[in-house]
Amino acid sequence: MALASWSWGARGCGALSGRWGSPLVVAALAAVCACSEHLPEYADPHDLLSGSLAVQYVMAERNEIVVSVMVRNLYDETLQDTAVFSGTCDITFRRDPSKHKTLAITSANLQWGDYNSTTRILTLDPGETMIMAARWDFVCDDSTDLRTSAFRYIVDPTCRFRHVALSEELDVTLSVTVFKQTAPLELGPMSVSFCHIDTAVPLQLCAPINGDNSCSVLP
Repeated sequence: MALASWSWGARGCGALSGRWGSPLVVAALAAVCACSEHLPEYADPHDLLSGSLAVQYVMAERNEIVVSVMVRNLYDETLQDTAVFSGTCDITFRRDPSKHKTLAITSANLQWGDYNSTTRILTLDPGETMIMAARWDFVCDDSTDLRTSAFRYIVDPTCRFRHVALSEELDVTLSVTVFKQTAPLELGPMSVSFCHIDTAVPLQLCAPINGDNSCSVLP
């Protein structure tokens, strides 16, 4: 993978042509003006970016699973190029692996980052991060709704107006390519345990439940 685009100026010294060339190159190289210019050090495409995965059961207007990935620029120069944002997130129901969901990862999943949606240019300064997130409503690829066909409910021992499911586990993997010239990030598997809360009730009737500890109400 080419990491710098060089042109020769009238002084005979190497000069970076613009902030970036194409394909993916490195901006702001510190060049010494000498006729014995050194080409920038090669960087393996697998070493430019790192990714970390997080999976949460989130209780909001509709309870759901939120899968987040944080991508960090490990290189000591700015990375800037047309973003690909292509990948998948695979979620498998641990108790019945035939029930699963594959979510497409696109630019629509971007939550945080220096991205121009018009030009599709993504900029990542050294050490800077971008965050992508995907949401799942428990409906599988085969249209099975785990909330109504798989989860096992009991009456909430702390509030008779609410039902809570017994603990379940999901296994999550995610693969995403950020730039065309960088290697795909392969993350996971990661598991998450949760107890789905089936009924939303007013706070006057039931105390709130923390989604990060949704099984706390079980006996």
